[in-house]
Amino acid sequence: MSRVLLRFENRKGITLKGMRFDPDEVPARPRFVIYLPGIVLGCAAVHRLGMKIAEHLAALGFRTLLFDHSGIGESEGSFQGGSHENLTDWVMRGALVDDTLDAISFVQREYQATEIYLVGHCGGSLTSAYAASQSDLIRGAFLIAPPTLGTGGRAQRHVDATEANLVLYRRKVFSWDAWKRLLSMESNLSEIGQALLSPIWKPKGPGGPVHDTFNMDLIRALRAMTERKAALRVFFGDHDPDLKHFLEFTKSTLAPPLAFTIQEDTRHGFLTPDSLGALLKAVGDFVSATPFEGWD
Repeated sequence: MSRVLLRFENRKGITLKGMRFDPDEVPARPRFVIYLPGIVLGCAAVHRLGMKIAEHLAALGFRTLLFDHSGIGESEGSFQGGSHENLTDWVMRGALVDDTLDAISFVQREYQATEIYLVGHCGGSLTSAYAASQSDLIRGAFLIAPPTLGTGGRAQRHVDATEANLVLYRRKVFSWDAWKRLLSMESNLSEIGQALLSPIWKPKGPGGPVHDTFNMDLIRALRAMTERKAALRVFFGDHDPDLKHFLEFTKSTLAPPLAFTIQEDTRHGFLTPDSLGALLKAVGDFVSATPFEGWD
C-alpha cells in the first residue's frame, strides 16, 4: 500500500489538497472510493478513522481518496466560522456538496474510475448522500452514523449530547485516571459544567421526535439513490446518541427502506479494536460486493 499527496481544483478554481491510498497492485477494475469525514474536521480527523478505512480498502485492492474541502485543513479557500451548532447546520444544508462533486469528477477524469463509492462519517455521511443523489457516477454510499434530525432538531441534539455526557461522567466517577485529569485541570471543565447545569427535558409528544424535525434533504437524497438503484448501507454503534433518532427515521413513511447494521458495544468514534474491526469489515464487504442489482 502506498500514499500519494495530490491536489486538484474545484469549480471555483480553488486548490483542494488530499491523499490517495493505492493498493500494491493495479486493480483489475477501476473502482475508486472517496471518504468524507465528520463535519469540518479535515480528512485525517476523528482518530484517523478515514485513514484506517483507506488503508483497509487498499489492502483489499481499492484506491481511496481523502481530501480537505475548501477552507479546511490543507486546502485553500475561506472557512465558515461560528459555533459547533452553526457549522452543523451549515453542513446539513449541503455546503460541502459542490467540492465533493468536483472530487468525484476529478477521480473519474484522472483515473478513469467507472465505479465510484462514497464512505462518509457523521456529517460526512450527509454530504455523501447529498452528492450521491446528484451524480450518476456514484455506484453506492456507505453512511456511518448519519444524523437524521434536521436544523429544527437543534434543541433535541443538545439534550442528546448532555445525556450522553452525563452517562459518561457517571462511568468515570470511580476512575482514578479521570479524577487525576480533573484535579490537574486537564479535563474540559466548561463542557462538564454545561452538562451538569443543563436541564434535561424531553420534547412534548409521544414516540420521540416528530416528523418535521427530520432532515428532509437527507430523505430526498436517499429516495433519489433508491430510485436509481444505487447501493446504500447505514452503520451505527449501539451507544451512538443519534441511533434512537435513526430508528425513528426508518419508521417514517417519508424515508425509503434502508439496510443497516447496529454494532454492539460501539460508540460514535469506533475507538475499540472490536468496533473498528467490525466497521472496516463492513465497509470492505460493501465495496467488494458486485454487481449491484440494477447496474449493467
